[in-house]
Amino acid sequence: MAIVELSRINLNLLVTFQVLMEEGNVTRAAERLSVSQSAVSKSLAQLRDVLGDPLFLRSAHGLTPTGHAIQLAEQLAPTLEHIWHLVQAPSFSPAFAQRTFRIAVSDSSYLQLIAGIVPELLEEAPGIQLITHHLDMESIHDLEKGALDLVIMPEDVELSQSASSEFHSSILYRDTCVCICRRDHPIMSEAWSLESYLQQQHVQVAINDYISTHNIIDDELIRMGTPRDVAVVVSGLPHAAILCEKTDLIFTCSNSWASYAVTRYDVVKIDVPFPVAVIANRMWSHKRSEFDLGVLWLQEKISEYARHINLDLGEKS
Repeated sequence: MAIVELSRINLNLLVTFQVLMEEGNVTRAAERLSVSQSAVSKSLAQLRDVLGDPLFLRSAHGLTPTGHAIQLAEQLAPTLEHIWHLVQAPSFSPAFAQRTFRIAVSDSSYLQLIAGIVPELLEEAPGIQLITHHLDMESIHDLEKGALDLVIMPEDVELSQSASSEFHSSILYRDTCVCICRRDHPIMSEAWSLESYLQQQHVQVAINDYISTHNIIDDELIRMGTPRDVAVVVSGLPHAAILCEKTDLIFTCSNSWASYAVTRYDVVKIDVPFPVAVIANRMWSHKRSEFDLGVLWLQEKISEYARHINLDLGEKS
């Protein structure tokens, strides 16, 4: 596009041309534009000079467009309509929206939030499409470059989101940590303590093969000088539950996921045998979304749904 040449063309000239095409008369065009007839004639003269075409010929019935003017008008009308929409203030109407939203979310938050809120979202905004992505090492980078609208994950997962001022976050809900193991695990008939916890082998979930030792459980154990034995690393919560069902491995996870797991797998839920901080699950957005009414609507719907979860978990909203 020849930007420099285009900058020399006054958009008002094209608007005047469009009105002249529709009215076919300088007097009526001037009235419609709320300008004088001489101003319309001057604009037409300037446009003739720019385009190198007379554009209109005078006749007994008013102005007759030239062949070039007719071709120009066919393209100009939809172009002006598009420009008009471009300069309007942003708006978002859920009932009429045709838009795709992309969210990266952890397994536990998918279960706790997304699975429950989807029916409500689609009822209020039937024309939207929601694409969910598994949380991975690129999620925050994808949020930064605009490939994602939101990222939802536990607070103890670090994907470099804290290193930039480009992101905003809010706590959606809080959860506690518990353990799951197979129903007939030997520990079920023994005293359950920190010592017995450390004697067990554990399964841990990794993000894209990244095994983080910076999480709420290992941070506390390292602080106490008692690291645990992580024998198996898997890529998702269901994989960990299946292993617990089939082996003597212990999986320490959120209470919300454990409550789901005991209904789907042959596992039981037991307390973590040492004090552990509550897990905060955060929703991250990029600061560009501060003025995106669609993303703001989605954030509010998710936050509103999360407030009900907090009530269910005994938290103050």
